[in-house]
Amino acid sequence: MLFRQSLYLYMMWGIFLISILVVSLVFLPKLLSKKKPSLTTFPENWKAILSEYVPFYAALSLDKKTRFENDVLQFINHHKITAVDTTLDEVTKVLVAASAIIPIFNFEHWNYPNLKEVLIFEERIESANHTDDNEILGMVTNDSFGDGVLLLSKQDLLNGFQIKTSKSNVGIHEFVHLIDKADGEVDGLPMLLMNPHLLHAWSESISQEINRIRHKGEKDIDAYGATSAAEFLAVISEYFFKRPQLLERKHPELYAILTQVFKQDVGAKVD
Repeated sequence: MLFRQSLYLYMMWGIFLISILVVSLVFLPKLLSKKKPSLTTFPENWKAILSEYVPFYAALSLDKKTRFENDVLQFINHHKITAVDTTLDEVTKVLVAASAIIPIFNFEHWNYPNLKEVLIFEERIESANHTDDNEILGMVTNDSFGDGVLLLSKQDLLNGFQIKTSKSNVGIHEFVHLIDKADGEVDGLPMLLMNPHLLHAWSESISQEINRIRHKGEKDIDAYGATSAAEFLAVISEYFFKRPQLLERKHPELYAILTQVFKQDVGAKVD
């Protein structure tokens, strides 16, 4: 009887160990393959990319450039960037991260808690109702768990940094939507980022500027910003970071409040 019990225990332990081995052989390589190694130093070629494509970075002091590089590195290490039917080159990867860091550069520890993954497409993404030509440059969506998935057109991301005279930058636009969305509402009021004392003044500014675009023929600010408060925030943020001195000259009150919203006086450095 004792022999049979011992044999049974040995058999159960054997089955258990074999099961553990099988699970390890099947799933462990997949788990390991998904875990990308973290970079600990900022590559020199990435510095060259930032210097060439990102005026915001180029205008920073040396110590702030180092901080910007560290922020870009941390973003790339902690957020998944995936190419869809295209290749993920170094320029694209660095410009995605730069787009994310620019709006939150003076907000320590902000890490886009509502971002799961960035998907990069070669061309514009088809949409049923976003624009007249049914194509969009970028978009923030939700997966079934509520995490944000950010879609970007590779060429339009690049154009946002290469075309210096435009007021547009699709990367900044979409990351500002993520900032706005982090409090649970996409309403043009980024409550987790904005100082509460600015809430009334910013709401008034949005209302006034949308009215100017819709009813008074305002042409300087992209008309797409008048479709909603959320889109106005994203559109004017592109303008603020892309052409700050022009915005300050043409819309001084709007520029002044944005310097408080983002804690950055970019017009003093970049244009």
